[in-house]
Amino acid sequence: MLLIEHKSEKNRYTELFAADASCLLEDRQLLDAAFKLVSPERAEKAARFISDCSKALSIGAELLLHSAIMLRGGPVSDIQFEYRNNGKPYLKN
Repeated sequence: MLLIEHKSEKNRYTELFAADASCLLEDRQLLDAAFKLVSPERAEKAARFISDCSKALSIGAELLLHSAIMLRGGPVSDIQFEYRNNGKPYLKN
């Protein structure tokens, strides 16, 4: 699940995006291909997980973010992540 909060002087609202990453578990070739669609940092992190389920969830999380940004008209190529002290990513831009 992904929450995107919008703030402006006049409006403030939150959008919720959700996806089912199980399709990445059902087809190993699809999971392998999905690794090529995410940032190198995410791919490296996901590759360290032992279970395919954890790998699929990690890769699926970033793909969901890509989809949400594209639906809002943003360019996926401009996505930049920063990381909090706990290692959790957030969008820099």
